Amino acid sequence: MQKRLVLTMIVPVALTACGGPSAAGARAVAHTSPLAAASPTPVTSSPTPVTSSPTPITASPTPVTASPTVLTAKLTPEGGSKVTGTATVTTTGSSFTIHLEAKGLKPTTTHQAQIRSGTCGSNGPIVFPLENMVANGAGDAVGSTWVHHPYRVPASGWYVEIHQGATSSGTGATPVACAKLPAH
Repeated sequence: MQKRLVLTMIVPVALTACGGPSAAGARAVAHTSPLAAASPTPVTSSPTPVTSSPTPITASPTPVTASPTVLTAKLTPEGGSKVTGTATVTTTGSSFTIHLEAKGLKPTTTHQAQIRSGTCGSNGPIVFPLENMVANGAGDAVGSTWVHHPYRVPASGWYVEIHQGATSSGTGATPVACAKLPAH
């Protein structure tokens, strides 16, 4: 009995359509076929040409994504200021956005903001610098920063802090508002 090697082509479109992994190109899978082994004579006819093209797949699979988590913390005054507001964190798996809204800042001024390690008042190291906040004529400021890092608050905690000025030197380094950031 003679055995023949049969190559079967698996096309990436078929893999994707069936929920399998996609590949950069087709891959060949070798196996011995009992039918080919039973046939003593070689195949001499050419394959039948395809006269119609296959129907293209138009719908792509919808990726499964987790819903964003929204966490809010209250900004409280520091350093004798009257600054209040909110810090809202929106997590999306591998990144998060922090949105700050503050009232009571000195009108038309710029304020540095950052996420720090520890608790309010501890002067912990900066974990993530945030966009500077610019107060309008009424002393209100809004700022949002997208952080390309998972939102994972350690046991030691994180807090967001807004400073009196645009830099960390002199009186600009004085914190005017702080909020403890919640863990998930």
